[in-house]
Amino acid sequence: ELPARRNGDTIAMTLLWDAKTPPPALTLRDTAGRWTMPVETTLARANGIVLDWREAHIPSDAPAGMAELILPDGMVLARQPIEAVDAVYEPPVFEQPLSVNFPGVGTLIGFTLETAQITLDSPPQITLIWRAGDVAPTVDYVVFVQLLDEQGQLIAQSDARPAQAMRPTTGWRAGEYIVDSHRLVYNANAHPGPATLIVGMYDPTTNQRVQLSANTDAAPLPIALMIR
Repeated sequence: ELPARRNGDTIAMTLLWDAKTPPPALTLRDTAGRWTMPVETTLARANGIVLDWREAHIPSDAPAGMAELILPDGMVLARQPIEAVDAVYEPPVFEQPLSVNFPGVGTLIGFTLETAQITLDSPPQITLIWRAGDVAPTVDYVVFVQLLDEQGQLIAQSDARPAQAMRPTTGWRAGEYIVDSHRLVYNANAHPGPATLIVGMYDPTTNQRVQLSANTDAAPLPIALMIR
């Protein structure tokens, strides 16, 4: 049996077909009939064989159960367990409130700096609190948190899907809260002195950042840091 997948996860597969006939359409559906999703495809042909890369997406509101990958005639190619993620609709506790809209994704409503004293041996650790928008994004965004020195030079960062990749943005449900922790890693330019934090999101397939406004693609956090 395949390992369980969660809300918003993407199931990637590679199929080989005889090139004499077009590859069939595939569908991923819940065995209880609660949801059905088409399976996206990218094709390449070589030596009489069709190499078929497919992606199936678990809906953001999919309940726990079993899904099937099926052919048009109803034949089942594979079965996929689905593990539903519990949504949190009460705001968690955090120290610093914010209200930064990430269009098409959600709102960064606050954060907590978990590191009491920041040194070159103890980089910042921060917990971000997101509130999901009305519709789950179709893009599995990566969150970046960057530490900049007084000259705006990057000296530490964290790039990760929300909640250590356990809560992809494609699985966010309207109005829920996501707790997203990041431990930054210093680079070779790190040095003691004043520093600031910025937060943003980007599409890992294109590196295109989510635009917060016409000229802004990252949110500065209202906290002054000193690296000892």
